Amino acid sequence: MEASDPVRQGQVVAQAGAHFGSLPEPVRVRLSSLLLDDLLTEYDARLLGSHLREVGAHWSEAFWGVEARWEADEAQHHRVARGVYLSCGGGEDFNLEGRQADFSHLEPWLGDEFAFLCLAAYDEWVTVRAYTAGLAWYDALGPTFGRWMRGVIADEARHYSQFLSLARSGHPGRLQEVPDLMRAIGSVEGEPYRSTFLLDHDDPIFRVEWFDQARRVLQRHLCAGLPGGATQPHSN
Repeated sequence: MEASDPVRQGQVVAQAGAHFGSLPEPVRVRLSSLLLDDLLTEYDARLLGSHLREVGAHWSEAFWGVEARWEADEAQHHRVARGVYLSCGGGEDFNLEGRQADFSHLEPWLGDEFAFLCLAAYDEWVTVRAYTAGLAWYDALGPTFGRWMRGVIADEARHYSQFLSLARSGHPGRLQEVPDLMRAIGSVEGEPYRSTFLLDHDDPIFRVEWFDQARRVLQRHLCAGLPGGATQPHSN
């Protein structure tokens, strides 16, 4: 996408900052909160990627190809979100270099390629919903930033599809495990965010019903055509 063009990125940042000053104060406050959450979570993709390289060194070559593209996209998203946040008057007191992730509650998914792909696909689906719900806010920063955010949504939807596709094609013998994995994901949803990139769902924009829907949709996409009732969705 155009996101990789530094000139384009500079235009997005400058025009968003120009629009920000004319907005009512409550809108500026809400946008600043959204942008700060975005830039922090997207930064945390590198913490997750580093952790995966430690625990998943033996994972498939196909996985690492998908992971590299995902991490590059998230790094681009972070750079623009950070630039826009600063152009909108945000301070630089977020101490990115000092961020440390606590993956302890996610270890069941981070030691296994298939389980991770399921969790990552789930997380990307929810992210698409959240970014889409936030467009009314993001569009307040002008059409250039609005187009940028629609490109980000397209990226996140592509990540969902890539994680889903690799889970199906790379681990066909494990698809019967999906209902149990979906229930397990539901059990950790709602935990406080710990700089893990995954499950960064603390902002009020997230709706509880999305979490159930994400698990149902992912299970249906993963298990389509399997015998034994595995296609039946579970919401818990």
